[in-house]
Amino acid sequence: MIEIAIKRYLTQLNGDLLTQEQANRAIALLYICTDLEAIGDIVDKQLMRLAKRQRRKQIAFSDEEWNDLTTYHSQTISLLQQALAGLLSFDSIIANEVLLLRTSLNQTKRELHLQHLHRLRSGAASSLDASAIHLEMVNAISRVISHTSSIARAVLGEL
Repeated sequence: MIEIAIKRYLTQLNGDLLTQEQANRAIALLYICTDLEAIGDIVDKQLMRLAKRQRRKQIAFSDEEWNDLTTYHSQTISLLQQALAGLLSFDSIIANEVLLLRTSLNQTKRELHLQHLHRLRSGAASSLDASAIHLEMVNAISRVISHTSSIARAVLGEL
């Protein structure tokens, strides 16, 4: 609902009265608004659904699986906070740092998948159900990272 109100406001701004920089920022904010909405949907419609499924089926992650998820989640939250800090002042230095960190987190995702598959193959993963949920959560968190990177690119004016 708030996304619609923000988009309505930004699209109703009179382009003739805006400087080129203000017009570019208004467009960037429209992109960012969409990315923030998408992040909210990932949390609400994917991660929460997976958590409910895990609870309903009484699935427990191994300590390693849980640690992987919480660490990756924490790193993602930190990245999102950094992107939002860059957004506050349209700081290109912070936005570039976010994009560099994304590369590192993409590598982390690949490593998490590989480690998880090794645990699964060795029988150390808690269960096939837990494995499926674990991998889906990692992928959902990765999509948050992707939208966070889009926010950084919008701050840089790379639309």
